[in-house]
Amino acid sequence: MKAFTPWLLVKYISKEFSYSLFIMFSIIFSLLILTGFVSELTFFSEKNLQNNIIIESLILALFKIPSVLTETMPFIFLFAGLHFYSKIQDNNELSSINLSGVSRRYILNIPAIYAFVFGVLMIVLISPFSANLAKIYSETKNKFSRNENLMILSNTGLWLKDQIDKNNSMILRADRIENDNFNFLKNVSIFYFKNNILLEKIDADEMEIVGDKWELINIEKIDFSKNFEITKLPNYQIYNSNIDIEKLKNIFSNSETVSIWDIKQNLELLRKRGYYGQELIIKLHKDLVLPLFLLSMIYISLLIVFKKPKFLANRFYILVFLGIFTGILVYYLNEFSISLGKSNKVPLILSIWLPIIMLTSSTFVFVFDKNE
Repeated sequence: MKAFTPWLLVKYISKEFSYSLFIMFSIIFSLLILTGFVSELTFFSEKNLQNNIIIESLILALFKIPSVLTETMPFIFLFAGLHFYSKIQDNNELSSINLSGVSRRYILNIPAIYAFVFGVLMIVLISPFSANLAKIYSETKNKFSRNENLMILSNTGLWLKDQIDKNNSMILRADRIENDNFNFLKNVSIFYFKNNILLEKIDADEMEIVGDKWELINIEKIDFSKNFEITKLPNYQIYNSNIDIEKLKNIFSNSETVSIWDIKQNLELLRKRGYYGQELIIKLHKDLVLPLFLLSMIYISLLIVFKKPKFLANRFYILVFLGIFTGILVYYLNEFSISLGKSNKVPLILSIWLPIIMLTSSTFVFVFDKNE
């Protein structure tokens, strides 16, 4: 009986669950590396690069992996739980636990606590690391994309660079974004360069970007090539802009590149310039709810293994099918709830937390109600 004391059982369950987690982590990691490598190899094959594209593709894929793993971690824990509990069931280890006089709840509580603590460590330690790698990935990808059109958000405003052709370029600075929309800018200044020489400056109260057209309202135009000649017009239009607002917006609103510790500072900067920063709020609360999400995956995996209908064969491929189905269902329910938050049908923060709280509480009640 001494061999089955709680601390020995804790050590055994922790070891076995760690093994299951390692197996599932290795499988998912390998799949992500493979798909990421193929994706980056396709990207580099379209570029005329002197570098070894195989090495460059592998490095970029590795930089991308940590942020993708954060998104897939709940499902890694789901399948780790399925693997762990199926072994417990196949080896009839519940009977041994019963005979030892120890509560069977250890097989639930230990993996659940493991998952919750792991989620906390991911927030504190792994999230900043993955954000830095995602930032390097984004900067490296942009460098190889050779994109001459840039967007920067700083304390001095929103800055855009439009490389018109080899000799001509424009730099735009705006105080703020209007109504959370990058197409509408306030207090705009545009600097027109030819061969890196400033030829013209245009100041405008407002500006709207529609396709490749910039429409400015209430402007003052200074022509440096004509002895600083000043012209005032009610409106003015600039055509054939290469700026892709949506693409450039994603460059600095990419929440993957922002550590959880830097989100508050980034939000303050965004809101100062008229942008709400919805992506960063979602990122923050997805990170905060992660420990609870991982814990709920343990509850679900236990229910799938021990409470599946009796007509289903006790085979691991059946568990894999049920796990995939459950994972897809949970994922889309979460995304549906967040989409409601994005469209202001429900509060944004509530749309992130509510599905996980409901999932955790319902499975918790069911598991412990049926446990004995």
